[in-house]
Amino acid sequence: MLRVAEGAEKRLRITWNKGQYAGTLTLFGPEFGTGKELSAQHHTHETISVTGPGHLLLNAQHWSLTTD
Repeated sequence: MLRVAEGAEKRLRITWNKGQYAGTLTLFGPEFGTGKELSAQHHTHETISVTGPGHLLLNAQHWSLTTD
């Protein structure tokens, strides 16, 4: 789980499961309640913009993440 600070905007580049199969990324924050799915269903590589505040839940066996 990663925390995104209020007023922050991050661009995330994610590789799921060494590029072999998809994972999921869910943002939990005050405006989303139970969470908002940010990842695409069959993508093994993604670039996503996220604004805070909130917490990100990355669900995969392996993942790598870089940010701007």
